[in-house]
Amino acid sequence: KLLKMIREDVSHRDEIREEIVRHCRERAAESLDHGKDLAEKSIKYWHEASGLKPKISKLTDQVTSTQRHLGTFRTREEKRGCRKQLKELKAELRDRKRVQRDALSYYRHYHWRLKMVVSRAEKLKQNAELAASMLA
Repeated sequence: KLLKMIREDVSHRDEIREEIVRHCRERAAESLDHGKDLAEKSIKYWHEASGLKPKISKLTDQVTSTQRHLGTFRTREEKRGCRKQLKELKAELRDRKRVQRDALSYYRHYHWRLKMVVSRAEKLKQNAELAASMLA
C-alpha cells in the first residue's frame, strides 16, 4: 500500500524512494556493525568454554582416582585427609562445570542474536532493492 501511495504522489516520488532506499541501507549497515560485536562476544565465550574442557577432564580423572583409592587407606587419619581432598576436588569440579555451562549458554545466546541480526540486515537490503526497483 505504501509503495502504491508513493507511486501516486508524482511530485515527491523520487525523494521518497531515495529516502526509503537510504534508510534501509543505513539500517542494514548498522545491523551488520552490531553483528560484528555479537560475533566477537560469541567467539569469546566459545573459547572460554573450550579452554575449560582440559581442566574439567583433569579434575574428573582426579576425582575418580581419589574415589578408587579411598578404600585402600588403613588409618582413619589417611581416610579423613583423602575425603577432605575429594570434597575439595568435587567442589572445584562443580565450579568449573558451572563456569563452562554459563559460557556455553552465553555463546548460544550471542550466536542466536547474531543470526537474527544478519537475517534482519538481509531483509533490509532486500527492501531497499525492492523499493528501488518498484519505484523506478
